Amino acid sequence: MATSLKSRKGNEQIAVNGYIFERESVQPNGRIYWRCVEVKKGCKGRAIQDELGIRAGRKEHDHPPRTTDVEVRKVLTEIKTQAAIQQTQSPRSIVANAVSGTSSNIMAALPSITALKKQAQRSRQITLVRYGRTRRAPTFAVQLWNQYHNTLEGLPHTNNSVEGWHRTFSSLMSASHPSGRKKYTTITARLFNIITAYPSRDLEDYLNGLVAVVG
Repeated sequence: MATSLKSRKGNEQIAVNGYIFERESVQPNGRIYWRCVEVKKGCKGRAIQDELGIRAGRKEHDHPPRTTDVEVRKVLTEIKTQAAIQQTQSPRSIVANAVSGTSSNIMAALPSITALKKQAQRSRQITLVRYGRTRRAPTFAVQLWNQYHNTLEGLPHTNNSVEGWHRTFSSLMSASHPSGRKKYTTITARLFNIITAYPSRDLEDYLNGLVAVVG
């Protein structure tokens, strides 16, 4: 019986009888040829997949089965799969579920828990499609922080002007974090007096009065 796996780069693999295979070719009739992942080391082991299932090819492996490697790859594949599906589940929880029930010798062959959590984070993919792969959506929407239109319209890219206003206002109130209503009430009353006297005041005198109040 074959088990579906994922390589470290996300490519499709299968495990059969303790051997791991990667896809070699797909024929027009739908038949798939798989080759041992140790092919670069000289192994000529092959497997054939068609409507009858998966069976070993004519050429044998030149190395014993890698049962431990298969079990490790199963855990890693489970982490990648669940990280992509369970978007709200924490990487810690995903890793804990994937290694639950794993034997001590397999745990010893796995990467560290920290590395497994990082693997889950990298594998958490959602919408953005690029070159056939997907990436998770950004925490903050692009429209929220993109400065393209601000640049075209000559608008500021930062909130420095707002911070400047805050500093001026704090200086006017003689407090970094003013509280209470006394000073606000005083300023409001002064503004009210200046504005209501506008019809009888000179324009320059009126504007100077506003500047004196609001800084």
